[in-house]
Amino acid sequence: MPIDGVLAAGRAWVAPLALDTVADPIARRAALDYREADAAATALMPDKRALARLFDPPAMMRAAALCHCSRSGSLLLASYFDGHPDVVTLPLLCGEHLYRFYDEYAQVSLWEQLLVFPTFAATVNSLEADLFQTVAPADYYAAVRALQECHGERPGAEGGRRRQFFQFVHAAFAVACGRAPANAAPLMLYAQHWRDQSLARRFVEDFPQGKFVHTIRDPITSIDSWFDRTTDLHLAEDGGHPELSAQYLNPAASAILSFLEWDRPHTGFAATSRAVRFEDMHLAPEALMRRLANWLGIEFAPILLQSTWNNRPYVVKSGGVSWCGPNPANARRRSRNFNGADRLLMFALLHENFSRWNYDSPRAMRWLPVRLATIALLWVVPTSLEQRNARLVWQRQAVPAWRLGRRRFACGAAPFLVLRRLRIMTGVAVEFMARLAGRRRVLEPL
Repeated sequence: MPIDGVLAAGRAWVAPLALDTVADPIARRAALDYREADAAATALMPDKRALARLFDPPAMMRAAALCHCSRSGSLLLASYFDGHPDVVTLPLLCGEHLYRFYDEYAQVSLWEQLLVFPTFAATVNSLEADLFQTVAPADYYAAVRALQECHGERPGAEGGRRRQFFQFVHAAFAVACGRAPANAAPLMLYAQHWRDQSLARRFVEDFPQGKFVHTIRDPITSIDSWFDRTTDLHLAEDGGHPELSAQYLNPAASAILSFLEWDRPHTGFAATSRAVRFEDMHLAPEALMRRLANWLGIEFAPILLQSTWNNRPYVVKSGGVSWCGPNPANARRRSRNFNGADRLLMFALLHENFSRWNYDSPRAMRWLPVRLATIALLWVVPTSLEQRNARLVWQRQAVPAWRLGRRRFACGAAPFLVLRRLRIMTGVAVEFMARLAGRRRVLEPL
C-alpha cells in the first residue's frame, strides 16, 4: 500500500491531508472530497465535539452481525434499528466492506482510514454501500475530526487496530448523524450480509461476545425470489448483452445451491446465532423486535418499529409499488418459477427448514419414507428453474452468439447445461444424505 501515515495517534489534526500526494486513486479521491468539504466541516465542529465526547469507542465491545439467507429482508431489519439510542449501525450495505477495506489500508493511520473508507465503499458496490447517500460529507468529516480531538491518544494503546477501526467508524457515523447515545458504548449492528465463515471468524476475534442475526424466509419463496434476482443481475452484465459474456447464465444453480449454504449458522457459532423470519417483520413486527431486543441486550423502544435510515423513511420499490416498513402482502408465499413437482422436491429436501421455521408444508412430508420416495422420483428430473435457465442460455446467449460468429461459445452451451444438471443433482443428494445422517442443522429461529 503506497500510503504513509500522515496523522499519528495523539497528534493535532492537520489539514489538508497528504493523501492527495500518493499513487492510490481512492485515497487521492478521498483527499479531494475532504478538501471540498473542509470549510463546511469546520463550521460544524462545536456540535460534533459535544457529541464525540459522549462516545467511548474503545469500550464499544457489544456487536452483532446481520446476515441474509437469500432475499429475506436483511436491509429491512437493519432499518428498524436506525435511531435506537443504544445502537449504532452503518447504512444499508456499507458495513459489509469493513474488513476488506481494512486489509487493503491496514498500514494507514486510523484517522486516514476513517477518511478514506466512505470513498472506498462507494467504489465497490452500488448506492447501497455509499455512506454519503445517507449523511452529508461535511457532517462525516467533522465527526472524524471531533473524534480525533476527543480520543486521539487512545487508539494504539487499547486492543487491535482492526477492532479500533471497526469501533471508530461506527462512532463516526453516529456523530455525523447527530445522534447522542444512551450510553458511551452502544451496540454496533454490522451488516456482514453474505454468509462468510472467514468474516465471521474475524468478527468474533475482534468481539468475542459478538452475536449473529440471520434473516430467513419461506424456503420456496426464498429460492424463487433469488432466481429472479440473480437472473436480472446476470442479464445486466456486459451492458445488457449476455451474448457477449464470457460466462453462461447460471441463476438456477445459484438459487438452489446458495440456499443450501445460507440456511445454516456459521461453523462454531451456532450458540450465538439466531434467525428471524421475514414474514414476522411484516406481520408481527412488534413481537419480533421485542424478542430480538431482549436477545441483543437492548431495551425495546417504539423507534424499533420505524423503518428509516438517518431518520428518513426507508422506501422499498418493487413491481411498480412503493412502501415503507411492514407490508403484509409481501409476506405471502410465491412460486412463480416452480411447478408442482419442484415444490414437492423442496418440501422433501428442506423438511427441517419448514418444520423448524414454522412454515406450512404437506403433512405427508413428516414421514421419512415419503420424503425418500419423493427425492428418488424427482431427483433426476430437471426443475422448472433449470428449464427456464436453459431457455435463457439458448435464446439470450447461444443463438445470438452463433449469429455473431462466437461459434465456440455457442457450442459450449449444451455441455454447460449438462454439467449444471449434474452439479445440482450432486448437491441435492449430498445435502439430503447429510440431513438424514444428522450432520446438517438449520438456523435456530428466535
